[in-house]
Amino acid sequence: MYLNMKNQSKMDEAAFKKLSSAITELLEAQQSKEKTVRKNARTNFNDNYKNIFGTIEFNKTELSKLGTLKAYIEKKLEEEKKEEIRRNSSPPKRPANTHPDPTQETRSIKPSISHISATVSDVNPMVSKFMNMLLGVPVERPAIDEDRAAPQDFANQYASPDPLFNARPATSAIPTAIQPASLGRLIPNSGGGDCLLHALYGRDLERKEVVHVRSQIAEITEKDTDKTEGYCANLLAAGLSQTPFFEGRAEALMRGRHAIPRTVYAAFQRIPEMYAGEDELVQWTRVAENRSYTVVMIDADGTLAAFQDGNRERLTTENLQERIDRADVLLYKTPRHWTQIRPPGKEAIPAPELPRRKVTIKLPEPSPKELPPGTKP
Repeated sequence: MYLNMKNQSKMDEAAFKKLSSAITELLEAQQSKEKTVRKNARTNFNDNYKNIFGTIEFNKTELSKLGTLKAYIEKKLEEEKKEEIRRNSSPPKRPANTHPDPTQETRSIKPSISHISATVSDVNPMVSKFMNMLLGVPVERPAIDEDRAAPQDFANQYASPDPLFNARPATSAIPTAIQPASLGRLIPNSGGGDCLLHALYGRDLERKEVVHVRSQIAEITEKDTDKTEGYCANLLAAGLSQTPFFEGRAEALMRGRHAIPRTVYAAFQRIPEMYAGEDELVQWTRVAENRSYTVVMIDADGTLAAFQDGNRERLTTENLQERIDRADVLLYKTPRHWTQIRPPGKEAIPAPELPRRKVTIKLPEPSPKELPPGTKP
């Protein structure tokens, strides 16, 4: 490829990810002022990948090639992920004689929406219900604010696999003094649209737990009279555009729909793998069993905030450590993921309490023949 790579055909996706991470660690180590750190990194890389590259001299040219190779690998992995998403969720091909008339706006929009509805109805009953509710929202003419559901950039969204341990170069706006790893152990999770929920509990939730927690959040939304239909429209546009399942479709779905009832947005929140962000975090803290919890969030853009009992409070670096010490959950948010940071001595909050199923058994009435002698029926 860019270097003398051998045995490339024997490398699977996981091996390429590991190689990308190793290159990142090597390049970061070369920025160290300590000669021993630089030397050990080069030695380790040669030991681990000599069978692929042979012995590397680590001059500026070859280090530059390694950086280019890393970028190429990540680009290809991202392209393969997008292609897999398209294969799994793309609508069926339209017969040749059913192309919409491009001169008519309403007809140019409806076919893509109808195809989405037909596709998702076979995937998940909750998705089908949501789609029916959304398509029932009147479309306003003329349309305004159509850029709310902007074209998707899935390299920069929440609903994506866990990127935390790819050891990417630090680009965070957070001061070095409060880098996430310095605050505690980073707890990985499986990512996807449910990564916020996994991060809150410090482990991958089972599907029934995800459904239950999402249901609790949705119930809060349905009762939240402060959420106007215009606000819900913006939340839903953001949610659709940040969920791979709706890749390329959010704009068509939201075009002209500027008054989204709370019930429609709540139906979206109920669906596993759909985007969940700060609004869902606020609602989670309003659930009765979670009201006593305080969640502190460190955003990769430098924003610091605390969430409790439905409120969001902006924090500063001056009071951050004090609030972390008092918090029940510490979260790290990047443009593509939520992760829990577990400070020393802290434990995960209890698992969500699932509702118990009530089982009623009605015994059959005994027939007269079965009654003891002298007993009246």
